Amino acid sequence: MIYFTVFYIYLAGVVNLTQFPIYATEGMTGQGNSIREGLSLIPFATIDIKTYILNICMTIPFGVGLPSLTKASWSKMVIASFLFTLLIESSQFIIGASLGICIEFLM
Repeated sequence: MIYFTVFYIYLAGVVNLTQFPIYATEGMTGQGNSIREGLSLIPFATIDIKTYILNICMTIPFGVGLPSLTKASWSKMVIASFLFTLLIESSQFIIGASLGICIEFLM
């Protein structure tokens, strides 16, 4: 039960770090950040080593924690990790794109 609780807290932390804050209007963005500036459709357009390292460190507990909770094979773990990363990135894109579209309608 403790492992499940720790893993749940980890997943909640990942969602907190990757999905929030969600800016509803242009005036709510902090320190001049714009929704349009944060939306990048070109992979590896800018090379930010710090961000890559932090993203890898953020997903390491998923790769370590999930096998300890389930008896999944190596191939299932690779698929689960890929889907976890895809879910995070696609939800960031969908939220950013939909808010960008909503702001365009308001202006």
